[in-house]
Amino acid sequence: MKHDVFISYSSKDSAMAQEICHLLEDCNIKCLMAPRDIPAGSGYNSAVAQDIKECKAVVLLFSESSVFSRRVVDDLFAAAFFDYKPIVSYKIEPVAIEDDEESLCLFPMLYNGFCVESYSDFRAGFAELIKIVSNITIGKTYKVGDYYNENGKEGVVFEVSADGCHGKIVSMKHSVDELQWTSDESEWGRVLCADWEDNGAFNMGKVIAIPGWKEKYPAFAWCANLGYGWYLPAIKELEVFTLNDSVRKLVNQTLVSKEGAKIDDDDLGSYWSSTEVYHLDWVWRVPVYGSTLYDRKNYNYYVRAVSAF
Repeated sequence: MKHDVFISYSSKDSAMAQEICHLLEDCNIKCLMAPRDIPAGSGYNSAVAQDIKECKAVVLLFSESSVFSRRVVDDLFAAAFFDYKPIVSYKIEPVAIEDDEESLCLFPMLYNGFCVESYSDFRAGFAELIKIVSNITIGKTYKVGDYYNENGKEGVVFEVSADGCHGKIVSMKHSVDELQWTSDESEWGRVLCADWEDNGAFNMGKVIAIPGWKEKYPAFAWCANLGYGWYLPAIKELEVFTLNDSVRKLVNQTLVSKEGAKIDDDDLGSYWSSTEVYHLDWVWRVPVYGSTLYDRKNYNYYVRAVSAF
């Protein structure tokens, strides 16, 4: 690849974007950004889509301006849903991604990546950015069953990209107790349209949009409490490490060796997914032994979190 990272930013933050670009390039990280690197006469959307495809990651300058930027949303949509590139949110202002109403459209895309705060301590924030981006661009590869412990995330790899550089990890532990998908009676019959089968981060974004969600949705809160980027898996993500015998075996071997909790402990019943049954107020779950089922949201099942890298 000619470039390591694509820098996405609001035009109102262009001066800061250029400064970050120069600092990254001083650290031998090759950057691509518009309009500097888009040829004259090129259509912006098509050029950016190709730029993102050719980079290893996207660095977003996250600010109040970028929350409202259509261009930023388009950049991240291409990165998160078309090319599955890691997104590093570099917060240059104290905007709470999960609390700001306007940022909720970005949240499902951002939640699969990394978040760095730089506004309170620029030096420390930039050092963290360099560490994360360097880990991504070095090209360290993983395979299913590998132990992962990078950038504050610890888990076991259960899915990887073709080049082994990106994938998903499952948490070392599951919830101590069975939890309700939602414990609020007024939410039991509510349809959230959290029905993505292969993107739990999107479903998580639907829940986080609800005021007081951490008290109302304990299964999701347990995952979020592990740290930024952890989410309740969608049904297809959950099936990979529970119902695929070869994957489950490899993951369990590493969990046991690292003193984690096995996927199929004998005292477990089922794991919740984050996926609603399409247009219904039921949710898919996966028994430790058996096939996929669905139940009401007030039932109690165990929770296991996943995260992307």
